[in-house]
Amino acid sequence: MSLNQSRFTQADYVRSCWAVTAEAGTKPEDLAKLDYWAHVSTSLKPWDKIEVRAEDGAFYAELLVMQASRNWAKVRLINLVELNEEGPAAEKVEGHIVKWSGPHSKYRVIRESDNAILHEGAVDKVSAHKWLTDHLRVVA
Repeated sequence: MSLNQSRFTQADYVRSCWAVTAEAGTKPEDLAKLDYWAHVSTSLKPWDKIEVRAEDGAFYAELLVMQASRNWAKVRLINLVELNEEGPAAEKVEGHIVKWSGPHSKYRVIRESDNAILHEGAVDKVSAHKWLTDHLRVVA
């Protein structure tokens, strides 16, 4: 038996491929939890592919959607690569930390005493340091 032409088509025509930037600290096993996908589950359908990049560079994963409903989705892990990549070194400045937090949050300024994120989204380290300098001048 040979393959019928009607069963042969471009993949993009029959399924979607989604890209996810998982928050720093997310573990690959978190992705298997049905409620992890609650806020996006209505966009998913069976056989969709999800590519997950950890914001902190810890892993890359590919998932296959098996089922999806209004507030949950069941996915199956089809590929996992543990990367354990570290970004640029964090710098401590006057009780604060300036560090790279991935492509979504970019550079962050974190107060060291309580780990509160004071600023994020700085495109480079210089901008983050400038924001911190201005902030310290205002609160002094």
